[in-house]
Amino acid sequence: MAKTKKQTDYPTYSNDSDGPDPVDVYVGQRLREQRIRAGISQEKIAECTGVTFQQIQKYEMAKNRVSSSRLYQFSRILGVDISYFFDGFETSEIQKMADGLSDNSQENFEYETDKEREKRIKEEGKFAKLYSFLNEENRKLVNSLIKSLHKGQR
Repeated sequence: MAKTKKQTDYPTYSNDSDGPDPVDVYVGQRLREQRIRAGISQEKIAECTGVTFQQIQKYEMAKNRVSSSRLYQFSRILGVDISYFFDGFETSEIQKMADGLSDNSQENFEYETDKEREKRIKEEGKFAKLYSFLNEENRKLVNSLIKSLHKGQR
């Protein structure tokens, strides 16, 4: 009796382009963002994981895929859950596919350039460091200020 392939209800994915898989690109971006936010250089994270800083560059640019064990190392070094590297992926990919499909007149969403994103991440890292030195009362004041500024932007 010939074996038949088991049918599953799992989704199938394919990358029809010659470039890196979108998941690998996203994971690389998230690695870079968190590394910069944490104030860790490519050289330092490479040293901690036993690879060269060029390898870290390749991971961040999705030239090489990050293995699950290496991703676990990065999560420990950067102080995030492994899920951090995937959080928001599907949402961002769906948004990219949906861009320009609406017949309604809407403002276009402005994407950050790499330099803008890197600057924002560095600023967030500096803010987080300063915030960590505040006492509880001042943290509440800062949180209140940020919430009121956010409401004003809507």
